[in-house]
Amino acid sequence: MRYDASRKALYHPESKPVFVDVGLMPGFEFDNAGLSPVNAWWLSNASHLAYYEIDRLEHELHKAGLRLVDCFTGKSTQAYLAASDHFAILAFRGTESDELADLKVDADIRLTRFEDEARVHRGFLIALDEVWVEIDQRFEALATQGLSTWYTGHSLGAALATLAAVRRKPDALYTFGSPRVGNEAFVRLLDGVPAQRIVNCSDMATTVPARYFGYRHVGELVFITAAARLFLNPPASRVFFSKLVGMVKFFAPLPWFRRGMVSARPFADHAIVNYTAALVEAIARDPGVL
Repeated sequence: MRYDASRKALYHPESKPVFVDVGLMPGFEFDNAGLSPVNAWWLSNASHLAYYEIDRLEHELHKAGLRLVDCFTGKSTQAYLAASDHFAILAFRGTESDELADLKVDADIRLTRFEDEARVHRGFLIALDEVWVEIDQRFEALATQGLSTWYTGHSLGAALATLAAVRRKPDALYTFGSPRVGNEAFVRLLDGVPAQRIVNCSDMATTVPARYFGYRHVGELVFITAAARLFLNPPASRVFFSKLVGMVKFFAPLPWFRRGMVSARPFADHAIVNYTAALVEAIARDPGVL
């Protein structure tokens, strides 16, 4: 896979393929709840797949050796549950730019009560509540099968997966391009849950809502540099330098003059396909990269 700066990759991820060359990738490490680049690749694809329609969703899961357990649809979000004989993945769909309901959810940044002193993004909470009862009931039915459980999502989907991880704790949480979800008290509710917050270089969605309003990020920061190298909780200086390099590399070929391309790297870096492409490169370099 190659870096894709197209508007289609950003705004219509359902038009891009998922689980590319899955047969050449290492299998999902279902007994490793810690940080794994291989699991990150699997879950970035699972997050991407959440944008697909149900008929295509089932087909692509089958190619990856997974079965579709159930789909969950609300006014402003969708999610699906997939499983193998050893693990289950709950994946939430991110924002669809042409869906007004999704945009309203993203824009409603008022902090609202979640639990005790914990406060969360009001729009995200409303979206999760649309599907949570069904999801919780389905997990109750799966509980006797002894499967490890993994939550994931991209963009809005990442925020919903984070909220879900507090309500019913998974074995691990992987998010891609996640905005901030709640305040410091909310972050503490995830203590004990392995939470990998993967950020692709300049991805602007990971910078909102602003800390000024009381928002904080959850989990470990897994930062992807402009050279597709992964760093765990890097210093601010490395993040700044990588973003600077990334911007230069992006603007050098003048992509904004090419039809159908986005105009700035912070937008292109948010596309889920570019998360996957970076992980492919990192794993090819060294599967034990972290």
